[in-house]
Amino acid sequence: MYIQNRRDSSKFKGCSPLQNCNGLISLKPATAYFAYTHRYELVIQKNNHSIQWTSMNSTKKTNYFYIDESGSINNNSKIFIHGCIKTDSPHTITAALSKLKQKLLDNLYYDEFVDRIKKEGFHATENNIDMKADFYKLLPLLDYRSYFVIINKETEYFKNLMKDKKEHEIFALTLKKLLIDRIEKNKEDKNIFIFETIQIGVKSLNTILTELFSSLNNSYDCEFQIVGKSEENMGVIDYLNFIFNHILTVEKPMERMFQNFNLVSPKIAVIYILNNDVYLSRKKKKHHRVSLENLIREFGGQSE
Repeated sequence: MYIQNRRDSSKFKGCSPLQNCNGLISLKPATAYFAYTHRYELVIQKNNHSIQWTSMNSTKKTNYFYIDESGSINNNSKIFIHGCIKTDSPHTITAALSKLKQKLLDNLYYDEFVDRIKKEGFHATENNIDMKADFYKLLPLLDYRSYFVIINKETEYFKNLMKDKKEHEIFALTLKKLLIDRIEKNKEDKNIFIFETIQIGVKSLNTILTELFSSLNNSYDCEFQIVGKSEENMGVIDYLNFIFNHILTVEKPMERMFQNFNLVSPKIAVIYILNNDVYLSRKKKKHHRVSLENLIREFGGQSE
């Protein structure tokens, strides 16, 4: 076991800087990384004369959120979805997706799709069915947690929303519903939000995001980035959104898509169905837990 930033343990009898730690993982050598040792300074608060120790070099955890939408607000689609994944190890996702992409490119089966794979990357609406299958096999194994805000556009709620608000306002509303809880629950961390570029009515995505993030409490350490389709990690939330879109809008959904939902459901933290004002969560009781049955029922507005 190697303990990060510790003194030279080789000077101590029976210890070395790198040694096996049997019993951690199937009696195999294991490597563990611990946070840097904190140094502290004494702070005297004059107002109440209290004394406390505060960290001089504490390092914030950094979370990465990849956000994408599915469906559209103004067109005739039956649904609008804002989804995101949260991860603190985006590089591991990138590495896994790059490995999968190279595997596809090297496979003779995909030979006639090489140019498309290089150009399109991982986008569920554009990838062929075999490539989708390979991607869905990988999804449950990646390190992330996912969150969703969904609107059933065929409800009275949405029709009234369209009367009162413009497209970019509805877009900003669902985005805020998706992100505010994420920000508040991770307020001690640095949070980086990554969006794929899109045009929304009369307002640019950059303007909408600038307005949203500038309205936040100054104590929150947040930033946003707008990226193109070449950002591989966006493929994860794109494929997750596709599952919801297919299950909730197709007249006869594929059985495989139901199975895909069940495969990734342990990765889903929260689904907020806006038109019914209902949260489905892994931590809630049976009728409001993340499940296919609850999702389909609540999307249709048939509350328990």
